[in-house]
Amino acid sequence: MSRFWETFNEAVEWFVKMTITNIYWFILNLPFAFVIFTMIFSPVKIGLLYYLLCFFILVPLLFFPGTTALFAVARDWVLKRETASHATVFFKYFKDNYKKSVISGLIFMFLWLIIVGDVYYLQSVGNAVFSMIFLIFGAGLLVYTIQFISLSVHFEMDVKTLLKNAFYFTFGKPIYSLLIFFITTFLIYVSIAKLWFLLPFFTGSIIAYLSFFIFYKDGRKTPTPLG
Repeated sequence: MSRFWETFNEAVEWFVKMTITNIYWFILNLPFAFVIFTMIFSPVKIGLLYYLLCFFILVPLLFFPGTTALFAVARDWVLKRETASHATVFFKYFKDNYKKSVISGLIFMFLWLIIVGDVYYLQSVGNAVFSMIFLIFGAGLLVYTIQFISLSVHFEMDVKTLLKNAFYFTFGKPIYSLLIFFITTFLIYVSIAKLWFLLPFFTGSIIAYLSFFIFYKDGRKTPTPLG
């Protein structure tokens, strides 16, 4: 019975901390989610330029810093570090990494706009082959983005060095990259297509924890980052 209650209490603790942290992240990114929802489902189309302007503002100023803070909290979980208030820890990481996250967010926003824009154009003209090629590039960029964020919360590096190391971790370790890709896309698909309640409560936290866990297990085999 003692072992049972220990396991039960640990499960409840994980449930609470992952849920609360995900809620903070989700609320912080509600403007970004609203723009995405409007762009996809709204019957009133107000022009691509409006959405691009929103992305230029929201991705570097909110989404990327918020996601970086989420991964920083997940790093504490993987390293089994005791933390104080969930809100205090999350927003401390948000503030501490904000400047670097904004710069990184601008870079990745341009990369994603190139990929998404090319896929949209190629599909509109019916070029399935090149559309598939850019989708594959998009899959690589997804893992590259996740590896970059994991590196940024684990090592003290400038943005240029982080970009170089993230490239190595993404394309130099294909098995780990594929694992991160399939876990992330599966959770996103299930959360959007099947279980919507996961988005505000669990999706971000689970992706951040599992992605950083894989990165950390792999990264320990590469103790000295590239200069």
